[in-house]
Amino acid sequence: MRLYAFDIADRLGLRRPCRNTLIKKIVTDSRQVEENTLFAALVGERTDGHDYIPDLDKKFQNVIFLTSRQTGAAHTELVCDDVLAALADIAAMYLDTLPAMRVAVTGSVGKTTTKEMIDCALSGKYRVQKSLANRNNELGMPLTAFSVDDSHEVAIFEMGMRGRGQIDYLARRVRPHVGVITNIGVSHIELLGSRENICKAKMELARYVQSSGVLLLNGDEPLLRTPAREIVAPVKYFAIDSDADYRAENIVIGEKSTKYRLICKKGRFDIAVPGSGKHLVYDSLAAFSVAAELGVEPQVIVQCLQNYEDGGLRQHIYKEADLLIFDDTYNAAPESMQAALSAMAVYPNRKIAVLADILELGDYSVEAHRAVGEACRKNRADILICFGQYASDMADGFADRERCFVCADREEALAKLLSVTKQEDIILFKGSRFMQCDALLRVFLERWKSK
Repeated sequence: MRLYAFDIADRLGLRRPCRNTLIKKIVTDSRQVEENTLFAALVGERTDGHDYIPDLDKKFQNVIFLTSRQTGAAHTELVCDDVLAALADIAAMYLDTLPAMRVAVTGSVGKTTTKEMIDCALSGKYRVQKSLANRNNELGMPLTAFSVDDSHEVAIFEMGMRGRGQIDYLARRVRPHVGVITNIGVSHIELLGSRENICKAKMELARYVQSSGVLLLNGDEPLLRTPAREIVAPVKYFAIDSDADYRAENIVIGEKSTKYRLICKKGRFDIAVPGSGKHLVYDSLAAFSVAAELGVEPQVIVQCLQNYEDGGLRQHIYKEADLLIFDDTYNAAPESMQAALSAMAVYPNRKIAVLADILELGDYSVEAHRAVGEACRKNRADILICFGQYASDMADGFADRERCFVCADREEALAKLLSVTKQEDIILFKGSRFMQCDALLRVFLERWKSK
């Protein structure tokens, strides 16, 4: 990184400082400051970055502080109204100095896995930098941007959303060469009111895809077909059930891999990705399409996807204490809940689904939880243990009260699970993060091992 204080001040519309200090690093963590660093003093719920400035001011000779108020520091202070927004604007400026092509991924579910698969598919030709974990918000975007350097040929940005305008905020700074929308689900429907409004919010990405680039959309989502007609950049589709530029057929879902035939303009290719579930077909279709559009040879993409490793970012399947555990406790949406049940369905042993509430669904909550219960039945779950406000709705969807247990809370669910579990069972744990299914899983394994 080589930025200068004058350029940053000009970009932010601030008065130029006395010294045109060279900036080689931009951080928000005071522990990462060294010479020629710009330290952005963010104010959080527990800490205020401005409190660290006096010590940093004494310790270093060449530092700049990006602040929202005067601190009296001897070194240069760039005082702005909003440090976080200023950081995003600096990130946009920095990206413009780099040769890397930019890929942006959003969607209701599957963003992180799709991002990881895109990274994998591109690795056969390019040096890639990507958003770490799920750093997909107003802070994660600039931190990802600052991790890119001159050696990177592609940068991948995951973009999350809680409401209207947030994808716009991120995308207009990144201005991607390739944009991807994985799907339109019902996450955050409580805030946005309808899937149509969620689609509009996700499609904010489209207006910032460069005209020389491409927007890749899930062709099996009808809501994405109509607005795509108004996009300046070329639009292409990936799909399973619809006509598309990249289409999957002959899908075979096994315990350890998902296989299908991919059909595109360049031919037909047999794809095999580690892991189980139809959702992996969509994720890998999106990854293949990005890599192909950026010039990676199809045979290279096929080989890369075959070696894909998810790093345990979401669903983690492992054996422990004579049980097969599906740890999918990170978070939940109706679509990801059904995908997890589908993945478990291909295994032969007795299957137990331990499910908790999916939050932020508003008026759609009852319908969504009934659909999850129905998915349990269709995917041959032998036992359903559910807890939370909408547990009875899941039970209604499951429609078999003898094999379904509605629990008042996590503790009751734990007791019931311990009483019904047998050796060699397969157990799925999933629910919104607030429901703390990870804690339930941890305590369950501790007590099961001690039985």
